[in-house]
Amino acid sequence: MQDAVAATKPIEANESFAYYSGAAIPAIDMDALVYFALSVFWRASVHNWKNVSGYMEGIDLGPFEETIRRFLLGDKFPPDTVVLVSVWPTKSVLPAAYTPRRGKAPGCHCFNFLIPGLEFKLLTGKGIPDNLRAMCSYASPGKMLYSAMTVISDTMDAFTKLLSTTRESKGLKAMRTG
Repeated sequence: MQDAVAATKPIEANESFAYYSGAAIPAIDMDALVYFALSVFWRASVHNWKNVSGYMEGIDLGPFEETIRRFLLGDKFPPDTVVLVSVWPTKSVLPAAYTPRRGKAPGCHCFNFLIPGLEFKLLTGKGIPDNLRAMCSYASPGKMLYSAMTVISDTMDAFTKLLSTTRESKGLKAMRTG
């Protein structure tokens, strides 16, 4: 995906941000990316997943859970919903991921998750700013795709926060002390 994006002229760009018409990049199926993202967000809202230290905190999509479920079954794209797809802005991709979590956006609810090379944001609510509505990777005419250095800084901040609250497992401690 990075190669396909790099071979495309951005609609607008500066030193820290660029956005593209995903619809103009034949190698990228924006509808499939948005469907994938909404399926992950929806799953995170309807089920509590277990990891090695217990149950992970899920997300609450409130009234948007049902409209997203219906979209996944073939209904129209949910109103007052925006999905933003971001391609990692550097060739060196952080080999890490995080599950859906609450994020921050002005005037609306925000959730995001990361897989290597891609970040997905879900915005819900009537207060979604117009400039973010215009960037929707599904509903905007160009099916917008963006790349921003803030993805790296936001991701590093999230992992730094996570590391500050973790403790070493007994198994890892035993391996280290040998």
